[in-house]
Amino acid sequence: MSLTDSYGIMYVDKYRYQEESDMKIEFLFSEIKDIEKLYQIDLIDNPFGGAECPSYTYIGKEYLQNKLKTIEGNLPGLNEFIYQQCFGRIANEVFVVVVNDIYYELIFTIDTYQYKKARMKVSIERPEKLDVAIFGNQVLADGEVYDIFLEQLKIAIKNAFKKDWAVCSWITDEQSEQLCSHLYPGIFKVENKIRAFANKILVHHIGKDWIKQYGMEKYEESHKSLSVDFKRKVPCFADIDDTFISMTMETMMEVILKANIYEDEIVLNQSDMAKLHQEIAVGAANPLLELMRNRRKVKTDIWNDIFKQYFEDEESAKSNIKDFIKNRNHVAHNKLLNWSGYQVMKQNIEQLDSIIEKANHSFEESIPSEEQYMTWNIGVEEDESEAARREWERYYLRLRISGETGVEIREEEGIYELFSETLGELYNEFSDIYYFDPQFAMSKKSDIAMTEEEQVLFSIRSNAVKTAVVEVVADMTFDSDMDGDSSLYISCRRDGTEIFRTVLEYHNGSGMEDTFEGKIVLNSESYYDTEELDEFKDELKDYIEEKLNPLIFKKESLEYTAATSGGAEPVADIPCMECGKYGISISEDFYPLGRCCYCGEENYIKQCQRCGKWYEDGDGNDTVCAECLEKVMEEW
Repeated sequence: MSLTDSYGIMYVDKYRYQEESDMKIEFLFSEIKDIEKLYQIDLIDNPFGGAECPSYTYIGKEYLQNKLKTIEGNLPGLNEFIYQQCFGRIANEVFVVVVNDIYYELIFTIDTYQYKKARMKVSIERPEKLDVAIFGNQVLADGEVYDIFLEQLKIAIKNAFKKDWAVCSWITDEQSEQLCSHLYPGIFKVENKIRAFANKILVHHIGKDWIKQYGMEKYEESHKSLSVDFKRKVPCFADIDDTFISMTMETMMEVILKANIYEDEIVLNQSDMAKLHQEIAVGAANPLLELMRNRRKVKTDIWNDIFKQYFEDEESAKSNIKDFIKNRNHVAHNKLLNWSGYQVMKQNIEQLDSIIEKANHSFEESIPSEEQYMTWNIGVEEDESEAARREWERYYLRLRISGETGVEIREEEGIYELFSETLGELYNEFSDIYYFDPQFAMSKKSDIAMTEEEQVLFSIRSNAVKTAVVEVVADMTFDSDMDGDSSLYISCRRDGTEIFRTVLEYHNGSGMEDTFEGKIVLNSESYYDTEELDEFKDELKDYIEEKLNPLIFKKESLEYTAATSGGAEPVADIPCMECGKYGISISEDFYPLGRCCYCGEENYIKQCQRCGKWYEDGDGNDTVCAECLEKVMEEW
């Protein structure tokens, strides 16, 4: 039920709207820079005599309408924000927009204080649940639909108003909550896999009391304090090994990546003793402790001596673990998340899950149990096929080479996975750089199949010149035999023409059994040569930033001509509201007026009729800039 008063303000029950809302976003703008955007201030005669006094006329509705017009046409499917009415109170303005037959309600609640300070709460509500993915919407794992338009809408509104206000604070974002809730089960699963794997490895190599070894003292102390709390909360699990269960992810990864176990004894030679006596004589603080700390001998480097051997790519494993911890904390601490960030985090979770699975498989296969050996022998005896026997011998020999020497001989699938990880890391690196860069539009990563045909990994397009696109193309060849060489070709192409390329080589090692000694003799080691990849990355970055957008060179050329020959400047001395670069065109011969030659964003600018300077809409009136307006007022 709603009521309308004599002033035309419609009163509604706000809680009714909240109950019907399927998705809600709320954020707050504080401290408007110019109060006259909300209230027109006029000087009127003082009815009590004396100096003129100010009169305030509310123009917030017009302010909102003008700002929202700058968004219209820039979002797919959005034609117009329809003003509804002022509901419930003054300065509680409601707009609606219908896109893809979905109704969105926008509520702007403005509060001013002594006509000096102001804040504005923005509420975006979608009453209807999305049942199908349409026009770019994405489907999550459980079939739930993610509303891409709603994400674009809230960001567009934030960007449109942010320059007028000092602070923008997020209050509620059920979209972000939706994404975080879908990520958490995967985070939980992978985190537990890491804990289980790490504990199994340390127990196997060092023993059940690994945390009591010299060098592990601070980790043991941390475990003790956390273990008490764990056993108190879940007493039914008080009798299990909770060493890693009780640790934080940060502490656990420090153990795996950085911790050392030291020898039982510390030997001081004659020179050490002489130095010790000298420091004691001069009253040095804790000389013995410092000397002994420096003389400790590392018995086991936990990462290099134990864990490293089970990971195909050491740096990839470390990088993914580091990113996982950041992503896990981001989700756990309820920080804001958008679709592109969700995609990056989801990919990291999946990659790390695969890395841990492979590492666990590598561990299990490196030291086969007696029962496994017996099973293999039975299988060979039962199958008299010569081809099967040769295949078994091939597998067995490769397994022995890996187990006894640490050199992995990869099958074609393993080589493909190695190449795929490289391509995934390449995409992630450029995604981190350009995905949120307003100058460029970066595609999603394509799924690269195990084939020796060319495949496009991703593309990057200039937002200012839509036809300017580069593609990163992958091409693979495989040879899984011992001493076989496989190649990963990565090239950068534009308009079908290759600009530059690089090649990464993988070599399968080889070995044989010494029949006299019964051990494996290594002929060559496996190696993966990625040395040229960094040079390719640098070339690609340089090309994207310097050559992909031809307008930048044209702008610099026109600026040089203007400086040396007195020609007209191509761009205004105003930063773009989207990318912050000085690329707003003021010459139709160069680029459409008001558009940024870096990101293509349309900026609303005017030329002062008094001084000729270009200025942003809102920094003056319709004819003169703020500076000239002030001078005119002073002269008047």
